[in-house]
Amino acid sequence: MRRTTTAWNRVAKEYINPINGDAMTFGEMIAWKLQGVIRRWEFLTLYTLCTLYCWIYGNDTVILWWNFASSFLAIVIEAIVGRAMFAVTKTDSAIIREIRKLGKHDTEHSIMDYAIDLETHAMVKKVLEILEKKLT
Repeated sequence: MRRTTTAWNRVAKEYINPINGDAMTFGEMIAWKLQGVIRRWEFLTLYTLCTLYCWIYGNDTVILWWNFASSFLAIVIEAIVGRAMFAVTKTDSAIIREIRKLGKHDTEHSIMDYAIDLETHAMVKKVLEILEKKLT
């Protein structure tokens, strides 16, 4: 079932990204938490030690299943990281579009200011010419 915009915003705002303060969905929050576990040195060290143990002391069946599990873990980690990166990209693209909109508005405003400056300069020049004629 498709969520309405208000329901989506309500769900997304329940979870806040601790780094940038952006709203996150439940799935993005889970991906964030899981990355906090898998990106630790303790996780990598423990997993490496388990792998070495299986390679050194395990029989063919243990090594086979450990390699299967490692392959599956790699896919899971890639999915977690990919989901988190997609969420960041989505947020960044929204911010870039907003900056582009502000930049266009600022450009238009600068063009109008420049036109007013030219008009004002021309008027001041005329006033100075009139004053110069009257003083001479």
